[in-house]
Amino acid sequence: MKINKQYIGIVLSVIICVLLVFAGAYATTTVGNNVSIGGTLTVTSTMSGSNFSTNDTLFNTFVGTGVGTTTTASYNTIIGYQAGHTMDDGAADANTFIGYRAGYLNNKGDSNIGIGYEALYTNTGVAASNIAIGLDTLYSNTEGDGNIAIGDYAMWANTTGRYNVAIQQYALYANLSGEKNYAIGYNSLANNVEGSYNVALGQDTGDGQDASNNIFVGYRAGYSASASNNTIIGYQAGYNADGGSGVFFGYQAGYNETDADKLYIENSNSATPLIYGSFSDDFLIVTSKLGIGTACYYAII
Repeated sequence: MKINKQYIGIVLSVIICVLLVFAGAYATTTVGNNVSIGGTLTVTSTMSGSNFSTNDTLFNTFVGTGVGTTTTASYNTIIGYQAGHTMDDGAADANTFIGYRAGYLNNKGDSNIGIGYEALYTNTGVAASNIAIGLDTLYSNTEGDGNIAIGDYAMWANTTGRYNVAIQQYALYANLSGEKNYAIGYNSLANNVEGSYNVALGQDTGDGQDASNNIFVGYRAGYSASASNNTIIGYQAGYNADGGSGVFFGYQAGYNETDADKLYIENSNSATPLIYGSFSDDFLIVTSKLGIGTACYYAII
């Protein structure tokens, strides 16, 4: 046991030495409470003792070549080649950019987190409180606030859309201005551009739609749906649904339905489902037997 502890101590010592040598290989600049390793740190505030004056530039950490070379902002952690490269506005506070060119063009946005290759790359406006984790996530964002994008290319095209959640690769990929969408699953809501208030759970759910107020749950549920106010739950349910305000429950239920205001409860792509209805015409059809308050079942004529 003593040998193991000694061994661990030696390994830790070697790691620390390597890190120190690595850090020492780069130019390290310290101004006030700001630290830059491997880059040039320029601050434009006025020094007062070891701190800055009223409009301080405080507690920034820059690690890497070409990182945030000039800044009047504070409380930023920037790590990676050219991460936060153009961040030079005093409003750009409390950002964390980690990765190759993460937050590269950010100059006014604050309280953002970009982790990964070119995550939050553009972010040129006053976009704030975004979380982007993965390759090119939220790449084109300019003024969108409060978005969470996790997974390669999630919300890649977003510019002004706000308060969206996109988890897994290509989720909400083409979204530009749509707001308050929740897309969880590979390629979910991938082609949504302006649609808002949608919920998509599962791979390829709502992939082709650009409408609003839809709920898609299940593999390719509502895959080519193009209207609003649908509730579609089940594997490939409402796959080609073009009408709005539909309710589809079950495996491939309402697969080819193109009219609006329809109800399907079925476990196949049949055009005569177990239960069919029309909300606009106020009718309900049960295509098999029905028993209410009894163990006996009667054919519906």
